[in-house]
Amino acid sequence: AHINMSEEGVQCPPGLQESSDPSGNIRACGRTVDNSCSSVHFPTGSSSYTQICGIVRGYAKGKNNAFGPSYNVPDLANIDSPYVDGISITLGSPRHHIWTYAARQDER
Repeated sequence: AHINMSEEGVQCPPGLQESSDPSGNIRACGRTVDNSCSSVHFPTGSSSYTQICGIVRGYAKGKNNAFGPSYNVPDLANIDSPYVDGISITLGSPRHHIWTYAARQDER
């Protein structure tokens, strides 16, 4: 999958919401405003692969706390819960963890 929001006419995939900075110069896709998590499925069809490669450019919005307590969810260790402020790449069903990028406002 290729999503480059700096390209004209590109839209966020279903399941993500578009937002932009006040100047409108930076467009990004993010979770919906209900403070939960959002998922996007990128099917590979019949293609087989041995590597997952990609680039993620993240923009912070609100108060990010990486793996800290979020959304009053008691079980943050569950891969199906909103356990991270950031990006999580998973594979399959049930989900298998591949990679996580966590965002936090400070380094404490």
